[in-house]
Amino acid sequence: MALSWKAFRYKIKLQYYKNYNTDEERLASIPPRVEPNQWPTLVRYWGLKKTQGMAQKNSDNRANLTCHPRTGRRTFARRTEDNEPIDDLSIYRSTQCIGNDLYNAEDGLAEREETIRRRLLELPEEERETNIEARDNIFKDVIGEDGHGRVLCKGVVARPKNARSRSSSLSFQNYEDELSKLQREADEREARHQ
Repeated sequence: MALSWKAFRYKIKLQYYKNYNTDEERLASIPPRVEPNQWPTLVRYWGLKKTQGMAQKNSDNRANLTCHPRTGRRTFARRTEDNEPIDDLSIYRSTQCIGNDLYNAEDGLAEREETIRRRLLELPEEERETNIEARDNIFKDVIGEDGHGRVLCKGVVARPKNARSRSSSLSFQNYEDELSKLQREADEREARHQ
């Protein structure tokens, strides 16, 4: 549902916002599937400097992409159910290649794939397809680890090393400190009353 709304907003912005130079012109041409009382809100939102800056930043980021993934119709959850390999390398290859051919030979993808192939050949033959940990390590060495704002394979999930963020660790530590303090105070009160 959210993706449909996003796609709809994109089309509306393209046809009814960007085609006009002034807000008066934009407000005069209300898109057919938009409520007349909601259209001024969208026009105001798209006109904000913050929104325009965010849109420009997103456009620049898309222009700088080196790997343009394609996933097809089958989700990775479905692939897991069908017992297909679900390591990062398999996912990466399935989104970057069509069959054995590289999907996008530009942007160094061919060189990265060749490096991955050479590294896999260094593994014992029986482990090349089955050793998930080794395959993930090769992937991380050649392609890199997921980072903030950079998700390469399985989408937005908590990575094991980040499952407990610093802020949540600190708040948990603060909670434990406060609990210890209250326990000491309770023990002192109890000792005074005996």
